[in-house]
Amino acid sequence: MARGRFISNTLGGSKKFSRLRNDTHRLAYVMLVTHADVAGRVDAYPPLLRGYAYTLMPWTDDQIQAALEDMHRVGLITLYTVDNEQYAEILDFDKHNKVRADREKPSDIPCPPESSSISRENAGSTPQQVEVEVQVQVQDKVQVQETTTSSNNDDLETLVEAWNTNRGRLPAAAKLTSGRAARLRTLVRDLGGTDQAYAAITIAAQEVSRDDFWIKKQYGFDNLLANQKVIQKAETAYNRGSFDHDQAEIDRMLAAIGGNDA
Repeated sequence: MARGRFISNTLGGSKKFSRLRNDTHRLAYVMLVTHADVAGRVDAYPPLLRGYAYTLMPWTDDQIQAALEDMHRVGLITLYTVDNEQYAEILDFDKHNKVRADREKPSDIPCPPESSSISRENAGSTPQQVEVEVQVQVQDKVQVQETTTSSNNDDLETLVEAWNTNRGRLPAAAKLTSGRAARLRTLVRDLGGTDQAYAAITIAAQEVSRDDFWIKKQYGFDNLLANQKVIQKAETAYNRGSFDHDQAEIDRMLAAIGGNDA
């Protein structure tokens, strides 16, 4: 990636930019653009952004996620997920940045699924045909999402509740953000089901709720979801026997972390 990117001097007159909810979100957008790759894309997982884009900014993962969603809402970026990982694409990036593709490595971040599928499927169509086809795709997608997203989110909300019920004095998770949802889906997939993930989160949450370091730092649910800490903390609790659950939950946890060979 180049050392930096250009921010157009017309940004102050941008209606989209002005519609962002607050100056924090405006600053977050400006800093995000400077880290875009050759295609105008960035890895938009909030803990990573805190590390490479917002290094010294006093923003939490939830605040960063809220800023990203606000940018998406007003049309400054496209926020999307591929394989349960969250990315962002800066809209109109090429209008303000004359990128020398021959001097930079190609983007290794996948493009937004919607844009890639529409461009392939409508190659050679007239603008009117494309518009009709896009409308049909959007309607079909909405119908599918309405029937599947609700039940999926209900399952993920249950996992958030597992944290909130067992967190002790640690911060509550106020809502299911898209970043949390992506990490929870990965956890469910890795552990083989929602029941296993629920048991592992419950036991891991109880483990960290007694950890003086976590309490002092006021680490929250996003810290537990990062870098497979759920599994690590559940294993620690199991090895020490420092949990109190009925046998069914213990069996689910053992299956989740591989502690039951039966």
